[in-house]
Amino acid sequence: MGYLYFVQPTDAETTNCQLDGDGETDFHIGIGFNRTIAQGLQDGHTPDDVEFRRLQQTSIVVEVTPHYRAQHKPQWTATRLTQFIGRQVKVVGQLMLDNEHARPRDNCAEPNAEEDRCWRMTAWEVHPVIRFDVCTTSAWCSRNSSAWKPIEE
Repeated sequence: MGYLYFVQPTDAETTNCQLDGDGETDFHIGIGFNRTIAQGLQDGHTPDDVEFRRLQQTSIVVEVTPHYRAQHKPQWTATRLTQFIGRQVKVVGQLMLDNEHARPRDNCAEPNAEEDRCWRMTAWEVHPVIRFDVCTTSAWCSRNSSAWKPIEE
């Protein structure tokens, strides 16, 4: 649970057999934890490059994979997900260590992180996401709140 900071379509990756065609890549979705930042994003603030890098450095990556999306959630498009930027969200999926990024130059939470180069909080991510809910109230939704609604509805 956190706030949707960004949705970023990716290029070919090992987890998707290096495929890069339309519908064969996933989305890096940044889930952050700062409500003030999220409210700014929800109010339409478009981050500049420096701000976007900071969003990446302070958020957990969750990924909507092309395989799951094609079979079960075709409505989970980057455009659809982007509509919820700044909102509180809850994702469910497999916790995975992305070995391609298990190095200090990528992960800002690493003790030896290269702060000027790191671009993500941690190599741990939720991948693939199999449920994606949005809080339907302006108040904080607890984990078991009845205000959660699947983004496809």
